Amino acid sequence: MSGVWLVRHGAVSADPLRRMVGTQDIPLSEAGRAQVRKLAASFIPLLRHDLGAVITSDLERCRNTASLLLEGWTPHPPVHADADLREICLGQWQGLSRADIASRWPGAHEARGLDMASFVPPGGESFRMVQRRALHAVVRWRQRYEGVLLLVTHAGVMRALLAHWLALPLADVHPCTLCLPLFFAGLAGRHMSNSLSARMGLRQRRRGQRLRITGHTLRRQGMSETASVGQGAGLHRPWQGTLEARVAELLRADEPVVLLTIVSSFGSAPRHAGTRALQTRHEFEGTVGGGILEAKAMKAAAQCLAEGRSVRSVFVLDASAPESDMVCGGRMEVLCEFLKPEQAGMFAVADASLMRGGRGLWVVDFGGEGLAVLGETVVRPVRRLYADSAGAPLPVRVQEGMEEVLPLLEQAKGRPGIVEAKGRTVYVEPLDAPPVLLLCGGGHVSLEVARLAHACGFVVDIVDDRPEFANRERFPMARHCHALPGFARLVEICGVGNRHFVAIMTRGHSFDREVLEQVLVSRARYVGMIGSKTKREHVYRALRNAGVPEAELAAVCCPIGLGIKAETPQQIAVSVVAELLAAQSGTLVPLRSVSA
Repeated sequence: MSGVWLVRHGAVSADPLRRMVGTQDIPLSEAGRAQVRKLAASFIPLLRHDLGAVITSDLERCRNTASLLLEGWTPHPPVHADADLREICLGQWQGLSRADIASRWPGAHEARGLDMASFVPPGGESFRMVQRRALHAVVRWRQRYEGVLLLVTHAGVMRALLAHWLALPLADVHPCTLCLPLFFAGLAGRHMSNSLSARMGLRQRRRGQRLRITGHTLRRQGMSETASVGQGAGLHRPWQGTLEARVAELLRADEPVVLLTIVSSFGSAPRHAGTRALQTRHEFEGTVGGGILEAKAMKAAAQCLAEGRSVRSVFVLDASAPESDMVCGGRMEVLCEFLKPEQAGMFAVADASLMRGGRGLWVVDFGGEGLAVLGETVVRPVRRLYADSAGAPLPVRVQEGMEEVLPLLEQAKGRPGIVEAKGRTVYVEPLDAPPVLLLCGGGHVSLEVARLAHACGFVVDIVDDRPEFANRERFPMARHCHALPGFARLVEICGVGNRHFVAIMTRGHSFDREVLEQVLVSRARYVGMIGSKTKREHVYRALRNAGVPEAELAAVCCPIGLGIKAETPQQIAVSVVAELLAAQSGTLVPLRSVSA
């Protein structure tokens, strides 16, 4: 037996006013202690031979629950307390009733109900923040221990974890109805134990569906009786949108964050100028190259976060550097930039511009500070954004248009890098709108392609003629889900332009032909269609008869994907996304000629 098992703490003393608890340290009630002992009698024997470790929230009600579960077990497995498994912090709302909140912050509680994923109470955190820190904890402890990992935690944390593992949007996960303590088993993607029953309501807005977890089954419209559980947790999940959107989210929640940017690189560096990552209170998001380099960058960023300062660091990537085993050669300069809450609006404008496909430029003035050849130098960077506002009010340090800074971009040859401007050293970085993958068809292959493409940095849009296959419940990673009868007016409605990569995977040849005929007259950067060579000839013949030029058909990648003899949906997804990345980098033609 392996995987992750979840147990919620036992009951605490009843509160007639139902005040917000959050991270308040409250002990178990006698009834709660009895619940845990009853659970231990039937539950713990199942794990006795497989339990690798017990990880508990550091709050008293969870630590007490863990102790009671292991009562009489000598010697018992290692037990660790982890603050990342704490209940959601509700900030100034903790200890208040709903009436108190309504009087002090009118409409705020209702607003939270409309945006359970992102809403941040004053001084608190959102469920998305809870999810990130909890997933980080799971990954960290699973790397350390083999066998079953038992997590003793809180309802909010469990809700956030289960939303991730079950591929449900956090926004559609609502307050739970629980039999206490709640347990959930089998989060290694296997099956769930049938020894105990529990209930957790994960309500979905669409058609009022309800997912019920009852020990060994998942019952939901369209799901099999013996369902496996979602995806395993990953440390660096892709941001739901752009890095700019993630930074704006953190800053608006008063979360301290350090933005790491490679501002220059020379020689055989693993990553190049423009590569970015984030250091938050809970985790390191993204990567600047991995290995010892990344470890040193993380250390520098963590120090900046703790001290509220910015530094510009130089990393020498060869064995001549002190205490270095990096022999790839070259040098990298990394700016660890401590960001402030007042910069949230600037990053939000940048995100909006990226999502529109607009032009823009980041300009970071290092403040005239010198740079040490080795080590790091404290800097006071001034960051400005030049972008099209689309008529919206502009925050501080956002300039309309790019005309005055275009010479800087030309000096940097259109790429991220350091240039000299009027005797000052500045870093310029063009806003690079992410590529958009339009998946035509919402079947099982499309689902796997969407997951992988999103992880690789594509904005994913879904279109299908069936609403049940084009919705956010099925594709939580998608930006847009379009249900178009007969795929009519697809190019117009989906706004297909030169940032679009179109993958045609509909449920029938006639739909494939209809979609292909439409996108061939668009400005799409890439068009691929799934299917055999026989299907291709059938579809192409019909289009030739309709007057489609041969040159347009020759530009279509069909069969879609690089030739790796893929069979399963997951393998096909790898071949398709690899082809998309090749098309993006300009290496597609030689790769397809090799795999043909």
